[in-house]
Amino acid sequence: MNNFYIGTPPPGLDCAACTAEEFYEAVKNLPALAIDTETQGLRPFHGDRVFAISFSDGDSAWYLDCRGSELPPVLRAVLEAPRTW
Repeated sequence: MNNFYIGTPPPGLDCAACTAEEFYEAVKNLPALAIDTETQGLRPFHGDRVFAISFSDGDSAWYLDCRGSELPPVLRAVLEAPRTW
């Protein structure tokens, strides 16, 4: 499996870096895409937030660290694309 980190991966993480635009180009025409979110807890109305989102097509995986930054604008296009989730 090819592993990608959207942005600059932390030191020591064994994966390739890619930009949000490269991620979008890689997944925009995929018929199916899995998504998983990592959260601080299960209480969003009490301050728990998403801190990471991961995506996979079965051959490649992409990890997006959401802490301390805004989500890339292309993420909306990825999530709104017609496909099987």
